[in-house]
Amino acid sequence: MLRNRQLTIPPNVGGNAKKDTIRMLRLLKKIFKREASITITTDSGKRFVDSPQSDDFYDRLNKFNRDNFPEKKINDIEFIWCLVGNVIEKHFWGENKEIRIGTKQFSPGTKLYCYPVQWGDGYQKVKVIGRPRKFKKFINVVINSDYITNWRKEKVYNPFIIKQLILNKGWDNSEESDERLNLLYESLIDYQKDKK
Repeated sequence: MLRNRQLTIPPNVGGNAKKDTIRMLRLLKKIFKREASITITTDSGKRFVDSPQSDDFYDRLNKFNRDNFPEKKINDIEFIWCLVGNVIEKHFWGENKEIRIGTKQFSPGTKLYCYPVQWGDGYQKVKVIGRPRKFKKFINVVINSDYITNWRKEKVYNPFIIKQLILNKGWDNSEESDERLNLLYESLIDYQKDKK
């Protein structure tokens, strides 16, 4: 909230707002060519009040943010729950109904780490992480969910997979994420039963 050249950030704004705060401060400097101040209040009631015009303002703001809004380090996460499946062995493809083995990117049986629902298509297309046919490094691709079988919920310990999923709006180690995962898993199992 902006009043009398003072920016106040409510307590429910956490550490993710650091960049936005800095942007707002720069905007304040442009709007008010004179002295302006910022107030940040944490949930615990700690306050940071200072002027962006002071020389060491950004250093003190960064220290305040580090002390009061600690970032969750991805490297500290031991595991996350993830929806996992395997690439189907054979499927029909094209107008002539050719039998294809695996998919263009993945060999049959390749383990795929599946992201949560990314768009509103009823999970027909799934963003996944997996090892491709010809390379050792993991790739992120979108494939048809009909090409994935053996759905299951699994603990993932691989740091690369954990980092990819968390940074790209995938699964994390929160309770909310676990609830969404259980709901999606149950609906996929029901869908497979209805399909047979």
